[in-house]
Amino acid sequence: MKQQSRGGMLLLAIIFGQFGLHRRAMGYSNWIWMPLTAGGFAIWWFYDIYRIYKNKLPMADGKSLLD
Repeated sequence: MKQQSRGGMLLLAIIFGQFGLHRRAMGYSNWIWMPLTAGGFAIWWFYDIYRIYKNKLPMADGKSLLD
């Protein structure tokens, strides 16, 4: 899996986070729940934005995002 940049994932999460596209790009298989619940009723969406900003949400294979 190609390692993603933190800035790119943050931008993707802000714009398309309610659809889970940032999680899909990061390799997570649970991304499908994001569009079905409108980003976890916006709670999961904003929490992901915060975690990406703080670099606490790694790629699905455990690697951290590139700075």
